[in-house]
Amino acid sequence: MNQQLWEGICYLRKEVSSWNTIPDFCCWSPLENKVYLNEAFSASTQPLVFIHFKTAPSTLQADEVHLLWQNDLQFQILAKGNLEDSAITFLQAYLPYCFFSIIAKKRKSAFTIAHFAQTLDGKIATESGHSKWIGNEENLKHAHRMRALCDGILIGRSTLHYDRPKLTVRHVSGENPSRIVLGAKASDYSCLTEASDDPILVISSQDAPHCEKVKHVNLPAANGRLHSNQILECLYEQGVHTVYVEGGAVTTSNFIKDGAIDVLQLHLSPQIFGSGRQGIQLPHIKEVQESIQFSNFFFQAVGNTQMFVGHLKREE
Repeated sequence: MNQQLWEGICYLRKEVSSWNTIPDFCCWSPLENKVYLNEAFSASTQPLVFIHFKTAPSTLQADEVHLLWQNDLQFQILAKGNLEDSAITFLQAYLPYCFFSIIAKKRKSAFTIAHFAQTLDGKIATESGHSKWIGNEENLKHAHRMRALCDGILIGRSTLHYDRPKLTVRHVSGENPSRIVLGAKASDYSCLTEASDDPILVISSQDAPHCEKVKHVNLPAANGRLHSNQILECLYEQGVHTVYVEGGAVTTSNFIKDGAIDVLQLHLSPQIFGSGRQGIQLPHIKEVQESIQFSNFFFQAVGNTQMFVGHLKREE
């Protein structure tokens, strides 16, 4: 059932990408790939899912799934119909990401989700850079689902140089996101070009080395680096309304420091390194109230581990 729901979620995301505003509700048949706004319809197969964005309905049908958008990250279950608890949990985990393109359109800047797999003491790699695998198999699948749910996936030039990623969707079904690299010094894009024929977007303040499959966009730098919100406005203009920031530590930390991360996902691996490379690196603070706060958060099961998911409220 979860595989069918996943394919339905991918379809729903594509449908939502054409919306400009949040409706009162939508009626969605994940098994028949149908979505209706502000009206119900009959589906020959179950489940029939109603997603309410403003108010809960006065009456509920026992065989229908009804979810109420509680906040940007969570839906309240009003009725679960005939779905098993595991299917409801799956919907709750991935449905919210279908609707973030609407928020991006409102502010004309890409909506951002950042993800780290880290140890209990906040390390994402050993001192030598070894990180395979801090996360478990379920977290790898989750990361690829997130890639499929976003328009783009973004990394820094150091991640390109040291990790040699493909940045494609391979462990689940779904479409590859646009691949985005910050910085121009890394000239070897072969790991990306060999993985897919899709073009690569490089954003930097310098001219990038020529590569047939690379589109280069220049932005002005301030104090030696690009400001993250400027990058997100650029991505929006390029048609990337939702972006998955997959590292590395410097890139993600800069986005957090600039107040440019909407959702932070931290997969917590039950390990302690005691040394190694820190995932989030921010300026020192003196008092607790100077810390970064989350407007809402929860812990999501990832196999036999947990992932922290928090929403950082960005200024509109």
